[in-house]
Amino acid sequence: MNPRRYFLQALTFLNKVINYNLSKSVVGLSVFTECATLFMWTGLSFSLSKKILNYSEKANAEDHSSSLIDYRYIRKMHDFFTGNIFEDQDYERIYQSGMRTGDFWPTTIYSVYSGLNCVELGNYEKLMEHVHHLENIAESFDNSHAHAEIYRLSVPAHYRFRKSDQALELAEEGIRYTSKTGHFVLLLVILGAKSLSHSAKNEMEAAKQAFAEAAKLLKDRKIITIYHFAYVQAKAQVEFQELKMAIERKEKPGKSAKTLFKTIGLMINLSKKMRSSATEAYRLKAITCWMLGKQRQAYKNFILSIQAGQKYNCHLELSRTYFEAGKCLREAKSVKSSILGINESEYLLMARRMFEEMDLQWDLREYERYMEG
Repeated sequence: MNPRRYFLQALTFLNKVINYNLSKSVVGLSVFTECATLFMWTGLSFSLSKKILNYSEKANAEDHSSSLIDYRYIRKMHDFFTGNIFEDQDYERIYQSGMRTGDFWPTTIYSVYSGLNCVELGNYEKLMEHVHHLENIAESFDNSHAHAEIYRLSVPAHYRFRKSDQALELAEEGIRYTSKTGHFVLLLVILGAKSLSHSAKNEMEAAKQAFAEAAKLLKDRKIITIYHFAYVQAKAQVEFQELKMAIERKEKPGKSAKTLFKTIGLMINLSKKMRSSATEAYRLKAITCWMLGKQRQAYKNFILSIQAGQKYNCHLELSRTYFEAGKCLREAKSVKSSILGINESEYLLMARRMFEEMDLQWDLREYERYMEG
């Protein structure tokens, strides 16, 4: 398929179909709504995808069972990419409607992005409900795509909740499965999460090996932001650990620091098309600057991380930014005693409270280890 031709023909279709009363054609309304992905999923224009969704809503897309699931899965994707993170209170109704009509593909995507929202919100229990729904879709329709999406969602999610052993176990299953089914981009995400999980356990050789497998898979291909970010995130963590070890060995960090900053810069750039990733990207830059003695730049990026986390409801990563910011402010060498009007004790207490609320056991252990030390 020629992507450029496909995009231009889709624009031509939009210009023609907009002249009809789509509220009288369920099929036409569904096809029109799906055109929002041209602008949203690619990150070309969130404003245009929002206009299409607004038009579909006014054309009563939610009044018909078929157009309902199409409208809601695309809206869920749009909300995720633009940082409008929340849980749908009527998720079960939408999911059951999609299952009744047999629309397993949009129901799968709706469940995946609902799960991704739960990760950002730090709701592990709700995340697993969405994983179970995907299992039900895969089994009910004997669908390999839904089965592959189970791993695409659950492997990175378990890493994000720092359940690294579970993430690695699921990763092995997911790699075997997606290697057989040919779901290339989902395999890329799984390999990235595998590398990240090894990094979290300080198993750097294994982390590098998993990342190398992902790099081979990617080569010179251009892929959508949500899949590319998983690869870049894994790359950044490998480079971050290498820089950290170089500093511990009293080596000059020049080249490794430059490489890492370039990768983090790419993470930040990609976060413009996937806003929920900004909190982690800016935090990593802040910690890197701190390690290199660039305190003012570190605090500037901590502020950006906090603001992004608060704006987009990214509770999981925001709690970790509070923790890292509090640790830096607590250092005797710190040039600041507070940022955004909050001191180190308050940030540490806020972090602990959020760790407890989200039942982040790994983070709580890190917190206790730090406070005892």
